[in-house]
Formats: sequence, C-alpha cells, structure tokens
Amino acid sequence: MYKITRGQQLKELTSRVPPVVNVDIVIFKEWKFLVGKHPTPGHRLFPGKRMMFDESLHEAADRVLREEVPGVKARIKKLITVLEDKGNDSRAYGVTVYYLFDFISGNPMPNEHLLDFKWVDREEFDKLDESYDFDKRVFNEVDLAVRTMNTTEDEILTEVDKDNKEI
Repeated sequence: MYKITRGQQLKELTSRVPPVVNVDIVIFKEWKFLVGKHPTPGHRLFPGKRMMFDESLHEAADRVLREEVPGVKARIKKLITVLEDKGNDSRAYGVTVYYLFDFISGNPMPNEHLLDFKWVDREEFDKLDESYDFDKRVFNEVDLAVRTMNTTEDEILTEVDKDNKEI
C-alpha cells in the first residue's frame, strides 16, 4: 500500500478528475415510492446526494435519508443498481448508486433540499411532467429490487413452458 499524505492524495485525485459518486435512495411503502420536488428546476426525483470523500456508500445513503427526508424512518434493504449518468449533469461525469429502503414510519418534512413529497407508483411517476427521464429509466431496476426484496437469488422463481424450458 502506498504511503501518501492527505494533501498528496487530494492533489492526485483532482488532477485525474474522477467521476462524482452520487447516492440516491428509493423508499418503498405499500407498492409506492417516495419522490421529492427539487427547488430548482422543480423536478420530482428520488432523494440523493453526492458521496463525501470520507464516507462509505451505506453511510452516504443513511445521510441522504437524514438530510433529504427528515421525519422518515426507513431501513436500507438492498442495492438496486449502479448507473453512469454521463451527460445528465454538465458539471461532472457521475456514477449513481441506488439503494432500496423499506419504509418504517413518519412523514417527510419539506426542507432546503426537497420542497414537498409524494408517494407514487410506477405509472404515476411515468406520467409526471416534472420528472427526469433518467429516474424513469431506473424504475425497471427498482421493480426487480422490490419483487426480490426478501428473497435470495436461489429463491427466485422462473417461469417455464410445458417442456420445462425457461420463458
């Protein structure tokens, strides 16, 4: 392992311009998902923030819950997906990590990050004019994560035809 100072590490990282890591959380309750309205430009989206230099992905996800969805208690269930979002934010190339959270209790409170909240199913989200296409595309992964939330890979059933071939 290399021995370098924090200053040397930061200089090396900034000279390479690494991708920004974003962590978004999808809170699930009774087949609905929580989306918030961003102050500018007013789009509906899943709560999320950039990962801090000194935190793990799980710590970042927990921070998103605390800071962007105050008033809600939820438990991290599983990783949904990791997607590149090159071109969605002109400030930086990014990678977004999506986590599924299982709602426990509470009501989300408007804050400086998200103005108001709405529980929506997939069809409702698809019809929102003020949502990002990027978040709409994530719903395929969200759907799979929810359907397999309490199963292991070995427990997932596969549909077969009369000849026992996978459909």
